[in-house]
Amino acid sequence: GAEVAGLQAMVHVAMNRPVEAQGAIRAAREADPRLPASFDAEGLLADRARDRPRAKEAYNQAVELGSTSSYSHYRAAQLLWTPQPNAAALALTRRRLERAVELDPGDAAAHSFLGETLVQQNEGQAALPHVQRAVALEPGRSYHRVALARVLFQLGRPEEARTSAELGLRLARDENERSNAERYLLFLGESDRF
Repeated sequence: GAEVAGLQAMVHVAMNRPVEAQGAIRAAREADPRLPASFDAEGLLADRARDRPRAKEAYNQAVELGSTSSYSHYRAAQLLWTPQPNAAALALTRRRLERAVELDPGDAAAHSFLGETLVQQNEGQAALPHVQRAVALEPGRSYHRVALARVLFQLGRPEEARTSAELGLRLARDENERSNAERYLLFLGESDRF
């Protein structure tokens, strides 16, 4: 039935067999067009193909149909991201990330992203346990240290924020992580002058 085809689709995606995956997705949809697993699989397939619009649509469908894949909720939130999100986008991002960490409490990236989203909603107190959890799960990851710095700064703890951001810079493993940490340290430097 649909569940089996949905599982087969996931296996084909994992083994990098896009043609077979697409066939299994079709079979799952024919058996049950409302099965979230076929959309989970399609999202992963679209990500592999670097097809952002299709990925966004698939993950959104998966989430709306009640997917139990933490990753689908996380990616649906990621694909919503804009530099200047409005209140509605932040609220939706938050709901998706809350569901992601509910489904997988060990997902450090989802905890960090949820923390950053809560900071954007001016809810530093609610953000703190999430970024602390991310740091505890993956202490060597730069991203979590910078997320923690943002929360600490919002909570009026600028010295601790700087220490965390500096550690984030030291832990940076690539250009993205380095510039993320550097930009935040620059911001902290600016805020010192006021």
